[in-house]
Amino acid sequence: MLKRLFVAIAISASFLATAKASDSANLKANNGTAFAEGLYAKPSSTASGLSVPPPFARGSAPTGESSENGAAAVGSVASQPATMAPRAVENRDRPSNDATMDRLAKPEEGTKWSDVLLVGATLLLAWFTASLWLSTRGLLSEAKKAGTVAENSAKAAQASAEAAANTVKAIVAREQPRWLVTEMAMKLNTIALNNPQWTGVATVTLRNVGRTIAEVTETAIGVGFGNPPSVPDYARCRKTRSGFGSTVMPDAEKKIALAIPANARLDAAKVQAVSGGEPIWLYGYVVYRDYLDREWIKGFIGIPSSAMTWYPMAGSPDADRGGGAFEPPAFGVGLDAYIYTRLVSGQG
Repeated sequence: MLKRLFVAIAISASFLATAKASDSANLKANNGTAFAEGLYAKPSSTASGLSVPPPFARGSAPTGESSENGAAAVGSVASQPATMAPRAVENRDRPSNDATMDRLAKPEEGTKWSDVLLVGATLLLAWFTASLWLSTRGLLSEAKKAGTVAENSAKAAQASAEAAANTVKAIVAREQPRWLVTEMAMKLNTIALNNPQWTGVATVTLRNVGRTIAEVTETAIGVGFGNPPSVPDYARCRKTRSGFGSTVMPDAEKKIALAIPANARLDAAKVQAVSGGEPIWLYGYVVYRDYLDREWIKGFIGIPSSAMTWYPMAGSPDADRGGGAFEPPAFGVGLDAYIYTRLVSGQG
């Protein structure tokens, strides 16, 4: 910036020196021209346009012949009528005389110090304006960069917050109770030959594979026949509300039982249809609280295996092997709505 200031001062100084030199030459030339024009000036005209001859020189007495010639000349001048000077001549002579009188009365002025200061101030103002524009341009560029950095920082902070939230969720999920269905079966008692009746019990065993205690508050279990609906219908299930202190420690089991035929009736017609291929399924849920006092619900469903014994008749080899195990359904058969673990509606 100092370098630019010195350059501006040097330009102003050189301009001042040139202006002084030209003023001196103009003043000298103008004085000489005014002197020459005054020496060889034409006779002036009167206001009326008459041309006035120059008077005789004082101290010179005219001779006889000269007197006569002079008298004759005077007479001839007097006898001649006054003539008006042509306007073209008047207009042609006046500009030179007026310009000469203007130059004699008011010589041309040279460059003033105020003009030099004005030029210097203009140069400084131009330099300052350029510097201000460059600075403003730099500030705009820095502002854009700062905005980009701030936006990237905000995105990084949001990503970091989401990662932290996911980490907290993972820690909570690792510590909370988690249920795993370890066994689902139906046990049928021996059937008497004289009065065949199907009795027994269906059970579902769940194990707490989480790291904290689960407080069980409700259970439900039921037996369904035919094709399961797409949405579970727990209205036909046997539901049980748990009392105080119904907790399940980590790695401990919880059994849910359903008595047959008290809660699920099996007769000869049903058994014949099921053994012939009609679907039968065991389903239900368990409601529990975790260590953060949040209420969860776990749903389950199972279908019988191919090794089910539906006729454990007395005296037969299968008398003590009635019933069998249930298996989880295959994927993609439309029973995903029965298998879930979620918070009870209305809780976060």
